[in-house]
Amino acid sequence: MQAGRNEEAESRLREICAKPDADAESWFQLGVLSGMHGDAVSAENCFRRALALRPAFVQARYNLAIALRNLGRLDEARTELEAVIVAQSNHLDAYNALGIVYVRLDRLDDAERVFRAASALNPAFPDTLIYLGNVLSLRQQWAQAEAVYRRALELTPARGDVALNLGTALASQGRVEEAIAAYGSAIAASPTLVEAHVQLGISLKRLEKKHEAVNAFREALRLKPDHSVAQFFLASLRDGNVPASAPPEYIARFYNDYADTFEVNLVNKLQYQGPSVLLRAVQAALTGRESLLDVLELGCGTGLCGPLFKPLARSLIGVDLSPKMLAIARTRQVYDNLEVGELTAALRKRKGTVDLALAADVFIYIGDLTPVFEAAAGALRPKGLFAFTVEAAKIEESENYVLRSTARYAHTRPYVEALARRFGFEQLSCEEFCIRMELGQPVPGTIHVLRTT
Repeated sequence: MQAGRNEEAESRLREICAKPDADAESWFQLGVLSGMHGDAVSAENCFRRALALRPAFVQARYNLAIALRNLGRLDEARTELEAVIVAQSNHLDAYNALGIVYVRLDRLDDAERVFRAASALNPAFPDTLIYLGNVLSLRQQWAQAEAVYRRALELTPARGDVALNLGTALASQGRVEEAIAAYGSAIAASPTLVEAHVQLGISLKRLEKKHEAVNAFREALRLKPDHSVAQFFLASLRDGNVPASAPPEYIARFYNDYADTFEVNLVNKLQYQGPSVLLRAVQAALTGRESLLDVLELGCGTGLCGPLFKPLARSLIGVDLSPKMLAIARTRQVYDNLEVGELTAALRKRKGTVDLALAADVFIYIGDLTPVFEAAAGALRPKGLFAFTVEAAKIEESENYVLRSTARYAHTRPYVEALARRFGFEQLSCEEFCIRMELGQPVPGTIHVLRTT
């Protein structure tokens, strides 16, 4: 019935607006209906017609900004929303909409400023608090985000999505038990909220509560059978089929969150030495070769390998799934280019143009290395080198690779050697080493240096 009334109203408004004496209100109402139908282009036109007739029509300008935002024209939307706020300083919706635009423009400082201003206008409006909490989370200001989410939950205790976000803020501060309670609240409020079940499972896994974690991941998969992160973690707990690789979205999110503390934890706490050991292996393979190399580093992260391999490079390109990791790598000023992307795709688009492909502690997130070897063989020039590390698996664990409870893959030496033969690589060296320390124990790995014919 409502749809029929809307169609009738729209038809009548179009008749009115077709006349030369159509007023601003009619154009505005037609724009509203166009926006409701998802036609942002028509909505923009209608709101502009309304503003041409009445330039001080604040709500028409606000709706124009929303249409522009929906069309992806964010800078134009920002300009219009700022004009709305100048004209009507208490326009709460304009503040919130402007904050969202700033988030999409990756201007998080401005987004936080605007959402705080909106919250000052109406401290009891929960949506503004949720937006602010989300920005603080993006900025990894977890304690502040926690406080804001708690305030939002006081106002809207039945919001499962907010309890989920609170759980993430708590887990990111290492308060895993509290995070589990928050995820439980999220599920109680929204039982079909899949991500709450997934994050609950991850937190339970961190506390080594395997049985409960398995149940959480199973429930997530009952709700969404193709949820790749739940599948991956369930397999790491020896329950379910082992996927070929970790989900890219999980890797990107994990390292975006981990970027600021990555090097301190990996190098200082876990005694990671992969880049320096890999460099020595590559230098040994290059004995007698003096020309500089076109180097492609796969999964470059924060760029730990970059300064070490730069003296060997004519060009040095890094590829990683995490924009925040790449932002840190960029500060080293040793890479000629840094790209957000998946490593196999990066290899495939560089057919026959690479002298050295590197991957340090990257294949722990890839089980089936067949596509990588195939792409590397295609990307490398004749006599090109493929140098990488893997976490070592024992043959009694698997003939090929295994997904461990740490959510990392380990590969057997015979598996790597078989792939090398299959794709025409010559094995120049294979060296055992300690990848990192874990719970006070060394994690065994191997460094492989292969060469194309």
